[in-house]
Amino acid sequence: MLLAEKKGPFMRRIDAVMVVLTLGAFVARAAAAPAKPAQPATGGVGVLMELNQQFYYVGEPLNIRVAISNSGASEVSNPVKGSLFGAFSVADSRGKRLEPQAKPEAQEPSRPATLAPNAFYGAVVDLSQMYPQLRSKGRYSIRWSADGVASGEIVVTVIPKFDPSKDYIARVETEQGAFVIELLKRTAPIAVKAFVDLANAGFYDGLLLHEARADQVVGGGDPTGTGGGQAPILYPAELAAIPVVVG
Repeated sequence: MLLAEKKGPFMRRIDAVMVVLTLGAFVARAAAAPAKPAQPATGGVGVLMELNQQFYYVGEPLNIRVAISNSGASEVSNPVKGSLFGAFSVADSRGKRLEPQAKPEAQEPSRPATLAPNAFYGAVVDLSQMYPQLRSKGRYSIRWSADGVASGEIVVTVIPKFDPSKDYIARVETEQGAFVIELLKRTAPIAVKAFVDLANAGFYDGLLLHEARADQVVGGGDPTGTGGGQAPILYPAELAAIPVVVG
């Protein structure tokens, strides 16, 4: 789908993604983006990374929580000897590894010599301070590894910030052709923002149109392709009196 902002008689392209959409209210639920399962070290010591958002806006901080924990039943020596913040590895969508450009403002947490059962230590750090490229539009992969302890991968998407002062349109591309939709931000401002953000984040890429009734409705936007699923974020529904008419 092509998202564009209306600017006089011309359209300026903002992003290009393949999408389908659901007619009617758009809903989604906020949730943290978990990492893939970590690889536990000897003694049950592992690392967990967590994000507090599904996607981030260009130029905004990218806060990530990193914690070393002991999931074992007995106290163990802490195998992590080095810097908690220096063990990140960040790559762009092409797999090119980014080099850290600065130190973060956050302070390194105290590193205990041993970890009791279910004990952990960690901190929240703005990773964009270390890797300024994370403030730019794109998709990035984040890992953490040190002293035999390694995390799974987190993939984070940085998207253009929604501008409520502008009017957006959507060009939907399907195997049966393309069509253009005007997004009614004055009628449904929450739904429009959610739709634009999720489209820019690539949520709709390759999804199916799971329902099509001639002269009535076309439904999509469900990640399961069945009509019974939902988007990763849940917003309140916005009901309007605008009639749905053919054409």
